[in-house]
Parts: sequence; structure tokens; C-alpha cells
Amino acid sequence: MADRAGGALTERCANCGEVLVGPFCHECGQEAACRPDSLRDFLRHGVSGLLHVDGITLRSVRDLLLQPGKLTADFLAGHRVRYVQPVQLYLLAAALFFLLNSYHPFLVADLAHRQVRSSLGIMSTGGPIEPEQLRQLAARGISPALFAERFRRAAGGLMPLFLLAAVVLFALAIAAFHPRSPRPLLGAAIFALHWTAFYLLLMMVERTPGGPPGSRPLVSGLLSAVALVHLVAALRRVYHQAWAWTVLKGLGLFFVFNIFLAAWASAVILYAYHSI
Repeated sequence: MADRAGGALTERCANCGEVLVGPFCHECGQEAACRPDSLRDFLRHGVSGLLHVDGITLRSVRDLLLQPGKLTADFLAGHRVRYVQPVQLYLLAAALFFLLNSYHPFLVADLAHRQVRSSLGIMSTGGPIEPEQLRQLAARGISPALFAERFRRAAGGLMPLFLLAAVVLFALAIAAFHPRSPRPLLGAAIFALHWTAFYLLLMMVERTPGGPPGSRPLVSGLLSAVALVHLVAALRRVYHQAWAWTVLKGLGLFFVFNIFLAAWASAVILYAYHSI
């Protein structure tokens, strides 16, 4: 869209009509050249946008996995356009984790051994299903198979919400460990989102089936060691403290994080069981 003002040709945004002063409208954000003049322009613009978004996502995941703390440090320094936003990255990792978890769950009702158990990395929790509980379910017309199915569906619906609560608590713990840092709550929230996203992606390796019998405890231990090293390195990059303090805080926060994971799993088990 263009009009003449004082003899000069003025370009206006096709979406809101605001005068354009650059490649993007400062009023609504639409790209000035987003209106295609041909099918070829339309396809080229669409493919370019898709590759741009995918490139940002791939860069974000790569740096999240291979450069501990870089995404958090860059975000706090104001370099935010080059990466996926922290909340979006966390949601992406959580979506992938729960998708895989739907096929190979880490929280199960094992009726053969009369147990409800959960394990993720070094975190493990659960408890027995008492005979009296099974009798009460039978009196309500709920068979063991129906109980297992309802438990799985209830737990699956509750896990994302309870995990978000665990992330919030972890952010508060990070802020408590670094009270003198600039913007302690903001920095801790971004750090918690990024590191939880990393942890969920790492734990997807643990949920992948395969490997020799009895190897899962070893795999879980190795992955937890990787997660701890990553956490310490990320803390060092973001908070710039001495290595001795960073290692001690990393150990403490890793322990706190796993406590929150255990509380998360236990709360899901409790609520899922009582919702049946």
C-alpha cells in the first residue's frame, strides 16, 4: 500500500495502514514485503520462514545441550531473538518427553507386584497397593485392569501441571542460593526453565527401550552424572562464582531438584489414585 504525501511516495503497512519506516511495521509487527505478488513469491516466503524458525529451534536445542548456561546468560544479556523463548523451549521439551512417556511411562501401576512406582534418573518413589485397596476397588466394580487404565490416564493428565509447580519451586531454590545476583527471581526462573528443558530431553534417552537386561540402573546413573555436570557448568557460566562454591551449590540444587521430582511423582500418584 502506498500513497503520496507532499509529492513523495509513502509506503504504508498493508495490515494496519501505518507509515512504514523499515522492513517491519513498528505498529503491528507485520513484515513490509509479506504480501506475495505471485505463487512463487508465496512459496519462497513460506519456505524461508519455515527454515528460519527451524534454524532458531535447532540452534536453541544445540546450545541447550552442548553449551551449559549459554541460553540463560545470553537471554539475561539481552540476546533474545537468536533463540527460542525459554517458556517455549521448556514446553517443547516437555511435549516431547510426555509423548515418549505415553509409550514408555516412568510412572506405572504394576498390578503383578501390587505396586505403584516411579523412577526418573536417580529419583525413585512409589508404594504398595494394599489388598484392602484392591477389595474396595472391586466393591465399586473396578477391575485391576480398569484401575491400571484409569490410573494411567489420570496420572498423564496431572503430570504436566505438577511438573510446572516443581519448576517454580526449583526457580525459588535457585534464587535462594543466589540472593545477591542481579534480578535474582528473573534469572532463576529463566535458568530453571532452561535446565529443566535440558533434563527432560536427557531423560528421553533413559525412556528409550532397549539395552541389555539390568542395564537401566547404570544408564540412569550415568545420565544423572551428566545432568549434574551440566548443572554445575551452567551455574558457573550464569552466576560467575568460584568453582568451589559453584560445585557445592550445584550438588545442593541437584539434590533439591530430585526432591521436587520425587514430590511431583508422589503428588501425581496420590491424586491419580484418589481420582479413580
